[in-house]
Amino acid sequence: MNMRIIVLLIGLLSFVSLCAQSDFKPLQNSDNIKKEFENKTGNLVSMQCDFVQEKHLAYLSSTVISKGKFWFKKENKLRWEYIEPFKYLVVVNGDKITMKDENNTSVYNKKPNKTFQQLNAVLASSVNGTLINGSKYTFSVWQNSSHFLVELKPNDAEAKGLFSSIKLYFLKTNMAVNKIVMLEPNDDSITLTFEKNIINSTIKENMFIVE
Repeated sequence: MNMRIIVLLIGLLSFVSLCAQSDFKPLQNSDNIKKEFENKTGNLVSMQCDFVQEKHLAYLSSTVISKGKFWFKKENKLRWEYIEPFKYLVVVNGDKITMKDENNTSVYNKKPNKTFQQLNAVLASSVNGTLINGSKYTFSVWQNSSHFLVELKPNDAEAKGLFSSIKLYFLKTNMAVNKIVMLEPNDDSITLTFEKNIINSTIKENMFIVE
C-alpha cells in the first residue's frame, strides 16, 4: 500500500488539542454520556464544515498547516477537500476510496484492506460519536462548560499500530465533534479543527462521486 495514502488518512483523523487539559473535569458516570451520545448522534445525518489541519513531526520539531473543507453523510460517506497549501481530494463512498490530486486519480476498495477499513471506521465514527460504543477501545470522559472530551485508547494490535490515543471534543449543544486529537506511536501528532459547522443540511449525492 502507498505509504503516502496511509499517512494522509491518519492525518485526517487527528490533531493536538489547543484546549488546556486542566479545564476539563472527569465525568464519573461514563455510562450516562454513552447513552446521551447514542440519543443525540442518532439524529446526526450530515455535517459540513471547514477544517484546519496541523501536522506536528516530533523528530523535526516542525508543524505543517493545511486547510480545506469537509462533508459527512450517513451512511459511510465522507469528502475531504484540501485547498491550501495544495489541492488534494479524498472521497469515501461506501466501500470505495478515491484520491485525486492535480495529476492523478486513484481508486481503492477498502474491504480487502484492514488498514483502510479501520481508518474509514474511525473517520466516520469520530464525526457521529459512535466510536465510544465499540469494544476496540477503552474510553474515559471529561467535561467543561461547553464540551465533552472523550479519550480513546485502542485495545487491539491493529489499531495500536496506527495510533496510541485519540481525543474527541464534542459540543454539548448538538454532540457534533469539532476537534479530534490523535497521537501516533512515534509521537507525531496532527491537529484537526472543524470550523463553521453546518449540521443536518442537504448534501447532494454527487459530492461523493469523483469524475
